[in-house]
Amino acid sequence: MRTIGNPASPLRFGEGAEGRGQVARVALTVILATVSFVPAQSALAEVSIPVVGQPSPFYGAAGKKVKIEATATPTELTLDDSIFLTLRIEGLLNAAEVERPKLADIELYSRDFQIEDEPNLANEAADTRVFRYRLRPRGMKIQSIPEFVFPYYDPGITQPPDRPELPFRKVRTTAISISIRKAAIPPRAIVPLEVPAFAKSLAPTAIRIPSWTIWLGFFAPPFLAVGWCIIWRLMNPEGVRLARRQRSRAARSALRALQLLTRSTTASPVDVVRCATNYLTHRYHLSGVFRTSGELSQHLREARAGETIIAESEAFLRSADATRFAPNSSPISDTLMADAERLIRLAEGDA
Repeated sequence: MRTIGNPASPLRFGEGAEGRGQVARVALTVILATVSFVPAQSALAEVSIPVVGQPSPFYGAAGKKVKIEATATPTELTLDDSIFLTLRIEGLLNAAEVERPKLADIELYSRDFQIEDEPNLANEAADTRVFRYRLRPRGMKIQSIPEFVFPYYDPGITQPPDRPELPFRKVRTTAISISIRKAAIPPRAIVPLEVPAFAKSLAPTAIRIPSWTIWLGFFAPPFLAVGWCIIWRLMNPEGVRLARRQRSRAARSALRALQLLTRSTTASPVDVVRCATNYLTHRYHLSGVFRTSGELSQHLREARAGETIIAESEAFLRSADATRFAPNSSPISDTLMADAERLIRLAEGDA
């Protein structure tokens, strides 16, 4: 015989009316519990969603007071890192029939992120769906993950013919702020160079410059220049003699011109000055025009004439000016002629 109840006071089937009543009550309780559980399960799973009025996109969700929540980790990352985005939807009547939202088809997401689907969680509640994604940002300027709009069908709202979209509701997440920084450049590993075996035995070659070469560099150029001038004079004696001959010819011409001026009755001091200055021009190869004693001295110094010649030339020109502008003077004085001849002979003997 089977017993039901407390073992200390067993009740046997078929023994008395009280025992049969207790068995009936237990059976009724089990039947009522089974009947009440089956409609609840069928009501959770079987929901008829009308096709007319469905928004796009629609993921086949139905429920009352549906809630959605979005979480992301990490929110501070680099372009080489990924974000794990989780969408948690609660209050569904047909959780098993809800499709995964395709974030890659939404422009706000595909524009800023590379999107990959992650596996769903296995231990979800009966009225809950959880979808996970891997997001990789496409640029440094992205500052947030945009909000996500989730539509669902509410069977508690009547669908009028003129407004078929009325029972379709929407819930949305809030945007999640993220911060993207530049990735730190990893330090490069120091790799020692492989030195060939023959190079290990090579001694460094030091370049030494003798000290005498420095002195040679200082003194060699001037010695070479002076030596070349001496060699040129020795190899070209005709050039030196020719220059001396030209100077002598100019001196003879100047002295002859002065003698002619002394015999002329129309000669003036200007002719004597012109004769002397022409000689100085040929003797020292002067260039330009000089009208005063200062200009003549400047040209003679540039031609490297002796100081004696320069002083005598200045004195000669001053004497000529005094003779020219003196009152009651003869056309040509003997003193002026003597000064001109002395200047020419002195220049002719100048080294």
